[in-house]
Amino acid sequence: MPLVILAVRAAAQPAMAELPGPLACFTSVTRTNGLDQGNAKRLCIGATSSEPARCYNGALRLGSFTNAQAIQLCAGATSADVVVRCASQLEATSGYVTSDIASYCAALHWPLVRPPNGGSPACIDDAETTGFSYTQVIDLCRGSTSSEPAECARRGRQSSGLADADLVALCAPAVELPYGVVGGGPTRY
Repeated sequence: MPLVILAVRAAAQPAMAELPGPLACFTSVTRTNGLDQGNAKRLCIGATSSEPARCYNGALRLGSFTNAQAIQLCAGATSADVVVRCASQLEATSGYVTSDIASYCAALHWPLVRPPNGGSPACIDDAETTGFSYTQVIDLCRGSTSSEPAECARRGRQSSGLADADLVALCAPAVELPYGVVGGGPTRY
């Protein structure tokens, strides 16, 4: 009977092992593919999950994408399957060169930028305990709505091997900047 109680308690607690999106993506792609830290950071900035890493793996399995093209294709992906399927179908039927396929099927159609607004006080409070400089704390938390960027940076210090400045860049919130669009916003795939 104690095992049942233990199982119920474990199920009721949040999954502590889950990493914040950018860090989950970074960890996955560096461990699975051995992608260097700089390119892994480019792929994973703004990630909400490990989907960009899954997409990157799928793009490389197609056999025609370079690392740079797979990063362009998959950065910001929220559904690896949709992006890789688009690339696979165009590759098989269109006659387009790989660089054009990467542009056409890219998950991000707009550049990612740092939100211009303030951040979450909880993020500031949490980040101040990490030992980051005050400027890095502000950069990390700008545009945040929770303490997740600080948690990402804290956990990244323990597992990623990234320098503090790179952790701030990886874990800070990023949003798409649609330009020239009236009404409606961008769509991520």
